[in-house]
Amino acid sequence: MQLTETLEFDHDDRRDIYDYVERHGSVEPDRARRAL
Repeated sequence: MQLTETLEFDHDDRRDIYDYVERHGSVEPDRARRAL
């Protein structure tokens, strides 16, 4: 699957969350909060 648009993030925190989920797959919100 190919993206047609470049992803843009309003805040660095959102990019960090996106990167974390990309590395770990789906994640529980509490686990992501602790990790980030």
